[in-house]
Amino acid sequence: MEHLEHIWKKGKKFLGVKTPIIAGAMTWISDSQFVADVSNAGAFGCLAAGNMDPAMLDSEIKKTQKLTKNPFAVNLITIAPHYKNHLKIAAENKVPYIVFAGSFPRQPEIKTAKARNAISTPQIGSELRIVAVRALKNRGHDEFSDLQMDLIQKRRKDEISLAEAQYEVEKFWMGALRKAVIDGDVDFGSVMAGQSVGLVDKIRPLKDALVILIEEAEQELSKILESCKKS
Repeated sequence: MEHLEHIWKKGKKFLGVKTPIIAGAMTWISDSQFVADVSNAGAFGCLAAGNMDPAMLDSEIKKTQKLTKNPFAVNLITIAPHYKNHLKIAAENKVPYIVFAGSFPRQPEIKTAKARNAISTPQIGSELRIVAVRALKNRGHDEFSDLQMDLIQKRRKDEISLAEAQYEVEKFWMGALRKAVIDGDVDFGSVMAGQSVGLVDKIRPLKDALVILIEEAEQELSKILESCKKS
């Protein structure tokens, strides 16, 4: 790893890991066991708080700390209903790293991520704050559009506050994630999938996947450097 060692030297020092590859936080997937496995393999795991009950997040953090002595992060969604309690719990457990999520990807970038049936989250109007994500198109998308229309109508009639409407939006998506991952409901659950979903063709053990990532990255760097020498 001649080339990688030079490039990721700062990353190794900052994260305190052998392999500065970050496993993104996936709600209801990146749990204590997954994160510990990633960290024990030498990479950097992120525990996904999602919209967990605060007591459950506290338990998951403590489990992770027992399963690995290596660094890991907790991913907090700033617009999640339990966000403030999540932040307090992460601080109380002295989590070394916190990754905040909740910003908006640019629409052109989303249109450019599209693989197979992965599409961006539908947004009806501009009255509600919707975080655009990529997910496989299913009946849940239609339900979400209907929910937004209903909430917008209630807002216009002053039947519900903006904060209450926003809470319903976030509760829907957090619940939809659980439906898909925990309950296996791929029709109405949120099956989030990034632009690389179309490239997945095999299930591999975590350690094997890391080895392949490192080897391929080193090979690409070698090709780039060789090409630069010739030009």
